[in-house]
Amino acid sequence: MKTGIKILLLLFIPFTIQFCSKGVEYKSTSTSTGTGTGTGTGSNGPGTNNPAATPYSPGQAGVYFPVDTTDTSKSHPTALYIAVTRTGPCTPSGELFNFTAVSYNIPSNATYSWTMGDGTPMYTSTVTGYKYTYPKYYKVTVTASYSGKTISKDTTIYAYGTSVKPQAVFYITQPQSTNPNYVYLVNQTMSVATFKVFWALGDGTLDSINYNPTHTFPSSSSDVTYRILLTAKADSSKCTDTVSHAITIPGISSSPSCNINYNQTDSCGPGKETFNFGGIVTGAPAGATYNWDFGDGTSDIGSSVTKQYVNPSNYVVRLTVSNSTLACSKTVKAFGINNFPVANYTYTVNSSGDTFNFQDSTVLRSGNLTAYYWDFKDGITAHVASPSHTFTKDIVARTYNVLYGVKAANNCTSNITKTIVVPSK
Repeated sequence: MKTGIKILLLLFIPFTIQFCSKGVEYKSTSTSTGTGTGTGTGSNGPGTNNPAATPYSPGQAGVYFPVDTTDTSKSHPTALYIAVTRTGPCTPSGELFNFTAVSYNIPSNATYSWTMGDGTPMYTSTVTGYKYTYPKYYKVTVTASYSGKTISKDTTIYAYGTSVKPQAVFYITQPQSTNPNYVYLVNQTMSVATFKVFWALGDGTLDSINYNPTHTFPSSSSDVTYRILLTAKADSSKCTDTVSHAITIPGISSSPSCNINYNQTDSCGPGKETFNFGGIVTGAPAGATYNWDFGDGTSDIGSSVTKQYVNPSNYVVRLTVSNSTLACSKTVKAFGINNFPVANYTYTVNSSGDTFNFQDSTVLRSGNLTAYYWDFKDGITAHVASPSHTFTKDIVARTYNVLYGVKAANNCTSNITKTIVVPSK
């Protein structure tokens, strides 16, 4: 019997010692001194809250697997990302992209290359202030190269492109001389992208449908000035631009009156200068006709008429209303049709062939030139009618496309380019 009890104790004691050893290991987070009847030092072990925080030695008891501190690929993986920021397309600078390669465990001496999705390569870890021309989706890819290895990352962005903000432009006409309250708004907004327009007509009326609206302002006993506002909004980028112009609606006078208004179009092309005259008349008898004398021996009939003057001069335009004493006049300055400069020049050259004396030979029917511009295409310019210029000779003959431009008193411009040859040394 005693022998049997001894055998059971010998089997039970090792099991108890192993069980206690594991219980201490799971909870131990630091070096400690053993307790009990024996002496010794307890083993280090990881905290139970983060088993992977402390590497284990081979052969140590426990449930956590060893971590090889010499193999960083297991505990610190290599990764590459793209960080993107952008300015809005409606800002003064336009849409600008900033791309940054964000890397993890890539050596600092790695080189980076980008493909921007529009055929442009870049060679830096950060791309700042990048602008796309066309509105579309772009696939941007960055590649890091180091130690014979490469790693790439791509992302897709949408760019609105350049010229996504419209430029709102319009002008006002009063086409009916018998009803100056009626206006026609001529929209000349410029935009690469499609857009919508919104009008605030100044008297509390809004119009967001018509591209070129008409409007009749209310009548008043005195002159009233209204400010008309046009807003253009791009469909894609939602960028907007606004412009406004004032219009004065004359009050209804108690006595008859007559006045002439007009606008004058461009004079810088063959036959382009045109005057549009309108009569602003109140108190005219029913059925009255409007008779125009343009001051050059020609005439016309109608509330609104157009006229082209052949010769440049100041003309007195007269309007008389039939069956009444109503009459008025206005003096206009006409540049005449075909009164635009046609730039031209001649030149002579010295015996060595390097000094040229240029002479202006511009054709202008009337008036005078007010500005001159020469570009000799060797980095030198001049601003006189007939300059002299010496070119530098080279070991071979050189040709230069010399540009000459002029501006007339009526602000019309013209230019011409001729090729000259400078002989070799």
